[in-house]
Amino acid sequence: MNAGSAAKLIVEALLQRFLPLARRRIETAQAQVLSSLSPVKPSPFPLLRSLMT
Repeated sequence: MNAGSAAKLIVEALLQRFLPLARRRIETAQAQVLSSLSPVKPSPFPLLRSLMT
């Protein structure tokens, strides 16, 4: 085995290990951004809410 093929094996092993983790972090970040962009639902009891503030 020459140095080039050994390097390729190392790179492939690292990609197999860390790409799923990176994808998971990206998906989590996207979900957090989307949840922060969702509109706030108005209260079904506006009068009660105004009395409590």
